[in-house]
Amino acid sequence: MIYYFDTSALIKRYLNETGSSWIRDLTQTTEHLFIASRLAAVEINSAFARRLREATVTQVEYADHLSAFDEDCRVLYHLIEPTLETLDLARDLVAKHPLRTLDALQLASAILANRVFIRLNLSALAFLSADDRLLQIARQEGLTTENPNAR
Repeated sequence: MIYYFDTSALIKRYLNETGSSWIRDLTQTTEHLFIASRLAAVEINSAFARRLREATVTQVEYADHLSAFDEDCRVLYHLIEPTLETLDLARDLVAKHPLRTLDALQLASAILANRVFIRLNLSALAFLSADDRLLQIARQEGLTTENPNAR
C-alpha cells in the first residue's frame, strides 16, 4: 500500500496523540511506501517549535523529535518536491474548496502523486490526515482517505 502523510498524521509518529499507536504500527513495516511533501518538514518543525514554546515538550524532547524526523526523512519517507504543477493545482483547489494554503499544497501533492501511481499501474495511494474537513475534500477530489484518529 502507498500512504501519503499530511502533517497532521505524520506528527503522530513523534508525539503522543490520538492515532499515534496506529501510525507507529503502520510505519514499522517495510511492505508499504510512505510519501510526504517536502513542505511537511517546515510544518513539522513549526509544530515541534510551538510545543516547545508552550512547554509541552522539553528542549531535549524537541531536539530528539527533530532528529528522529530528520532520520525518517532519510530512510523511511519519500519526499515529494513542490513543483509549478503542484502550485497551479493548489491554486485551483483553494478556488474550489475552503482550504488553507498549506492544506491545498499538501492535497495537490497527493493528487499529483496519485496520478503518477495510477499511470504506472501501481495502487492508488491513501491520503492520511487527522483533519476531517481536509479528508472530506480529498475524497471529493477522488482520493482514498484514512484518519488515524479513527483507528
